[in-house]
Amino acid sequence: MEKILLKFDVHLRSDQDEHPSYSLVKKFAKSWKPDVIVDGGDFLDLNYISTYDERRARLLEGRRFKDDFDLGNRDLDFWQKIGKVISLEGNHDYRIQNLLDEQPRFEGLVGFEENLHLEERGIPFYRLTDSPLQLGKLLVIHGSITTKYTARRNLEKYKHNVICGHVHRFEEASDSLPVLGESIRSWTLGCLSELQPDWRKGVPTDWCNGFGIMYLDKENGRFSLYPIYIDKYFEFWFEGRKWRL
Repeated sequence: MEKILLKFDVHLRSDQDEHPSYSLVKKFAKSWKPDVIVDGGDFLDLNYISTYDERRARLLEGRRFKDDFDLGNRDLDFWQKIGKVISLEGNHDYRIQNLLDEQPRFEGLVGFEENLHLEERGIPFYRLTDSPLQLGKLLVIHGSITTKYTARRNLEKYKHNVICGHVHRFEEASDSLPVLGESIRSWTLGCLSELQPDWRKGVPTDWCNGFGIMYLDKENGRFSLYPIYIDKYFEFWFEGRKWRL
């Protein structure tokens, strides 16, 4: 049996403190000691190369790739002391590829994999364009659908057990495969970052903080998955214990 921690949408920024929900998950992980930690994408925020903010120079003043990569490396150091890390590319991480498409002279200088030293660290990296990460009978993707019923639409698309982040909220859907006599399920998980960021300009979101806990039977691929909701007090319950900062 393998213990796996699934986290999505951390959106690390060197100009901001770590979000309390993320600090809580780190505290939990040091005690629970997962065998595998999956970062499901949007590890870095990189808002300063976003098309949404490219004309907002006052907000982006002082932001540097180096500072964010230094923060990301310190974070990976923490997780690699606990267990094996697997990294998925998110749409925010992919902003670097968009930048390189526009300005190829920066090739080799600002790469996500290179500056986080993923190959040297032995961290498998799954690009948005790669096939999904497969953990036993579960597919793990960052996600691309942002409308309602994301979990249902992923189930219809993949016809397989699947989990994603990206939407920053919890959903669950299920279906059956009568010919095989099996049921399949789909989940979306909350984020570990701000629920009401400045760029929303006060417009309410339906986002939630949270992460996922998974037990995997490596012999047959079957698993149990537990979405963990972190409340506004930055607390959650698991296995009869309350976790809080």
